[in-house]
Amino acid sequence: MNPNTINRRQFFDSVQNGLYGAALASLLSRDLYGVEPHHKAPLPMDTRPRQPHFAPRAKAVIQFCMQGGPSQVDLFDPKPALEKFHGADAPEEFTRVAPAGRSMKGKVMRSHWKFARHGQSGAWVSELLPHTAKMIDEIAIIRSMFNVHENHEPACYKWQSGEIFPGHPTLGAWVTYGLGSVSQNLPAYVVLADPQNPLPVNNVENWMSGYLPPLYQGTRIKSEGTPMLHIKPDYQEPAGITSAKRNLINAL
Repeated sequence: MNPNTINRRQFFDSVQNGLYGAALASLLSRDLYGVEPHHKAPLPMDTRPRQPHFAPRAKAVIQFCMQGGPSQVDLFDPKPALEKFHGADAPEEFTRVAPAGRSMKGKVMRSHWKFARHGQSGAWVSELLPHTAKMIDEIAIIRSMFNVHENHEPACYKWQSGEIFPGHPTLGAWVTYGLGSVSQNLPAYVVLADPQNPLPVNNVENWMSGYLPPLYQGTRIKSEGTPMLHIKPDYQEPAGITSAKRNLINAL
């Protein structure tokens, strides 16, 4: 074959076996033959567990995004100042975090439930959680977190990524980046949305990968319809159209 006259179709027709075979061997080498790639650099699509600085104790993380749940001041974080100023006008500094055009004028309100210390740690737990109080020594409670914005959307960005603006990796993305996954054929970061309610505030941005590669972004699994988006069409394509598309691909 004259290389000066070969066209695109002839090129792929003549080398397809070599290209397909090389690609298939690369994909199956680790699983089929138990061998590692010849190169040492990590692949961009590789989510295998990495060697951390310290021996990890966790193998997986389950995060509950319970937006709209009870306030921490009614569960684990008693505020004596709320008791002291109950019914008084909100301090002026509270209004400084209000978005433009909104008013934060209101009254201070204490929690309506009693708190007591539980377990060897002496952690504060309200009477709303009597069963949780019995196992409080097995639970780590972070009470040092705070926010500088009172609106829902920036607050969700803050607790998911540490910043009040979108575009940063979320907690699940960082966990996936740090822990990796034992499976290379399934998503490492899976999102199970509540089928009875719409997505939380900020929607899919709650599990974005930000400036990390999209490999670390959460994959939503639905309980109704197609479990994973974009795996197959949402409609039944006529057989004739499907056949025509495949013939076109084969011709190319």
